[in-house]
Amino acid sequence: MHKVDKSLTARISGLLCLFCVILFLGIASITNNGHGSEAEQPEDPAPEQRSDKIRNKVKPEWKMPDYYPAEGFDGMGYINEIAIRDDRVVIDDSECTISPSTEYHTPTFENAPGALFKEGDRVGYVLDSEKTITSMWLIVIKR
Repeated sequence: MHKVDKSLTARISGLLCLFCVILFLGIASITNNGHGSEAEQPEDPAPEQRSDKIRNKVKPEWKMPDYYPAEGFDGMGYINEIAIRDDRVVIDDSECTISPSTEYHTPTFENAPGALFKEGDRVGYVLDSEKTITSMWLIVIKR
């Protein structure tokens, strides 16, 4: 029989255990991130970039006031710039037109003044057939 060096066997066993731990953690992180279970889907284009006539609504995963749209929003994002008098708003770096009759809503005020909306606010919005914002809804997540 061959004489086996015990320190070499211990090193190989340690490396094998380390490999198994790394493999397990890699598989666990893939499962937790939702990757690997299905082929990755391409990102859905922003509502203003879609050419189809029927838009998918964005429904928040948190509880909204009863007067918020039950069917969801045409889009959501953060206000980068807002100029109500100029009928425009920039949401997530995309400029949108605001209708002069746009309605504004907050969790505490239905039909709130547009002046309550400012840069940095998270909002949901509803578009008309011409892709003009007809209503904007302040999104506040209570933690």
